[in-house]
Amino acid sequence: MPLIRLESNPTTEAIRLCWERILSDPQRTDQLSDTDFQSADDFLLCSGATIVPCIVYMEHDPAALLWLHNLTLLPPTMRPMSAQLGCYVLPYWREVDISQACAAVLQQGLRGYGLQHLWAFVKRESAAQINALGACGFAYEATLPVWQRHEGVWYPYHVYHLGLGE
Repeated sequence: MPLIRLESNPTTEAIRLCWERILSDPQRTDQLSDTDFQSADDFLLCSGATIVPCIVYMEHDPAALLWLHNLTLLPPTMRPMSAQLGCYVLPYWREVDISQACAAVLQQGLRGYGLQHLWAFVKRESAAQINALGACGFAYEATLPVWQRHEGVWYPYHVYHLGLGE
């Protein structure tokens, strides 16, 4: 089994396991904005309808819960063009650097969706997410001074972009 893999069709049980870890994370309210999903039930309700869930595994351990949302489709074929990436890096893995080989596996997995552009909006203070995005080839584009709320307080967010083709 490879060191890292991207599960693009995770089971309900796998998603619930990630959410158990998220809900027990003391930094959860710092990592999730007020408008992010707050439970496995909310996340599963939207899976397949408005979001595409993914789980990044390091060996057998879930390292991050990802979701693609705000997909832009190109008519008339409805081919996916761009999407926004949501990411929750699970606690143990926040301190682990992503190797170039692992980043290449993640990029290849994301390319499998056929997107040309992938965007991520990350709280300025979220070093683990910023490091992970940088390791995976995302480039910093801008800062939005007031973008998301965490426990009722507004925070600036960085905007990152990954070009995936064409």
